[in-house]
Amino acid sequence: MERLPPNRRRHKVPAERRKRVAKACDACHIRRIKCNGQKPCATCQASSRECDYPSPQERISISRPIFDSMMRSEKLLRSCLATLVPSPQARLQLIEKVRENEASVRMVEETATASADFDSEDLIDGGRFLSDPDGQSRFIGGASGAAFLDQIRQFVICISAFLREVDEGYQRVLIDEAFGNLLGMYQTHDSRLLELPQVDPYHLPPCEEAKRLLLPLCTSSNTNDQIKIYFWGPIIELVQEIYYPAPGTDRRLDPITLATFNAALAFATQQDTIATPESGREYYARATIFLGRPLEATTKRHITCFLLLGCYLFGEHRRDGAYSYIRMAGHLAVTYGFHQSQATGEGQKRLFWTIYALDRSLSGLLGRPPMMNDEDISVALPVASPGLPDPDGLRLHAELAKIVGQAVERIYGYGGRGSRTPELTNILDSLDALEKWKDNLPQSFDLSACSISTSSRDLLSLHMTYNHAILIVTRQPFLLAVRRKVAQSFVNSDERTLANEALINQCSAAAERNTQLFCQLLEANTADAMYASTIDYHHAFNAALILDLARLLNPNGMTALQSKVQVQFTITMLEKASQRGSAYTEDCSSVLTNLHRFIEELLRVLSRLGDLKTVKVTERQLLAFDAMNSDDLEDQVDVQVTSITGALPMAQSDIFGEFMSWLDEAIL
Repeated sequence: MERLPPNRRRHKVPAERRKRVAKACDACHIRRIKCNGQKPCATCQASSRECDYPSPQERISISRPIFDSMMRSEKLLRSCLATLVPSPQARLQLIEKVRENEASVRMVEETATASADFDSEDLIDGGRFLSDPDGQSRFIGGASGAAFLDQIRQFVICISAFLREVDEGYQRVLIDEAFGNLLGMYQTHDSRLLELPQVDPYHLPPCEEAKRLLLPLCTSSNTNDQIKIYFWGPIIELVQEIYYPAPGTDRRLDPITLATFNAALAFATQQDTIATPESGREYYARATIFLGRPLEATTKRHITCFLLLGCYLFGEHRRDGAYSYIRMAGHLAVTYGFHQSQATGEGQKRLFWTIYALDRSLSGLLGRPPMMNDEDISVALPVASPGLPDPDGLRLHAELAKIVGQAVERIYGYGGRGSRTPELTNILDSLDALEKWKDNLPQSFDLSACSISTSSRDLLSLHMTYNHAILIVTRQPFLLAVRRKVAQSFVNSDERTLANEALINQCSAAAERNTQLFCQLLEANTADAMYASTIDYHHAFNAALILDLARLLNPNGMTALQSKVQVQFTITMLEKASQRGSAYTEDCSSVLTNLHRFIEELLRVLSRLGDLKTVKVTERQLLAFDAMNSDDLEDQVDVQVTSITGALPMAQSDIFGEFMSWLDEAIL
């Protein structure tokens, strides 16, 4: 029987002549319609739909014996788990916890892999790209506290990897999970939509309640409240205009007045001891309804509204949102010439300098360039004017903001003009400018002459801003000193002292003063007074970071004990504030608690190793570690470092290389 000829192979159709693509987008696939395979495809583009394609899935093939072996292993492991944890509910909770930890590790590893082509260390000004909890990566400059905190996390992770091997009692789980998972990240809610309630835009609170909330933002007849470091415009006139309108006027026809009024109320609720966060969101929702589409049509009257909305978002843990609103207020102020001397009234002048001070504060907080250069500003500083508060508070605040902006520019720079190791000259010049500012303070701004009961909140906040400026200027060499001190505890090397130890003392002294001022601020608060603002908590948090690290420089001194008490006090106050619904203080208290726990563990290990007179690794051995890799050296420093939770693996040479780099860092 003759065999049939083989079937002819089908002619391969070129891709450009095919009737259908190999993979359609999700929208076309669901609707069973033709897709051209482009991004976006023609159908989705015509229908204004999102055009998403399924992610490619990697297929693997294994042999049947390997598959059967894996199934038997899974069955055996499940049986062992059931024996160890008899309760089904407890088993499910344990499995879920392990899955969450694995997911967080995978996310950090993917982030590290994605950023492999661009190392944040390549940014010569010390800035870095940090991810928020939702995975969005943002640039954070070297002057930012978030960048400084990330350096602390790197320090903690390196030391933690070493301590796990030299001390069996080291609490790895509690500390590594807290810091390892957050390396390369920072806390903000800017990627999340603010959940706003459904509100009646024309609803008004009782007049007396509105006056009580807005009184701290207005000019007060109380002499204790005459020191004002901000100017919010004619807030009290808004109350008069809304609650007691002139005959024949309709408040519904003036949306910007109602928007500014509700924005002021939203901001005021964050600093009030009675108001709830929910009421603040209601006021914010009403303000945004009346604001409409501000990028299309704005006037001078929008400036105050933008300014207040930015301050509110800062208190809601949304720094980028606050940055945008305050920049919009500054853009409008420049548009209408508030930055020029000609035809600028005293009220407009004060409003501009308030924007200037807040912009410089947020620019330093995020490590980003300021709104405009000082050379482009010709408007004079505030002066005394009838019907307005005393100008000294705002004037001094603006002068301090200018000094801080110039210090950040010289020390950290923008666009690659700074350095991770700032020059001593720039630091000393900035400290001299700050000292000169303090020496020229009027007598009424001298804190030593004020008691707790007579201290204005704005006065205390101004001095906290001054001390925080010293921290910004000196905390980089301070961290260098801490790292060198710790490295010397583990490595035999020549004792190297700082050429300018006064910088370190100034940094820790400023942190101690800010903690005392924060305590004084809270003691001065009553049920009728303003509560501590978000920026006050920010200053207290950063001061506590410095005080906790300072304990490593002199663990056995009285200062270390005092610093411990002050840090614990700050943690307690942050936890107390978080109970009022503040996400920012909740994150700060968590970070500070975990760092404090690590410092306690590190001091305990250092004390134990000192009592045992443990032989340290010599500098020469560390330098020869990679080249020699001998059995004798491995016996002396047998550190089998594995990947800690959330951090990349650190080899032995990596840890020792870090120690050596800390010892060799430039001595200021």
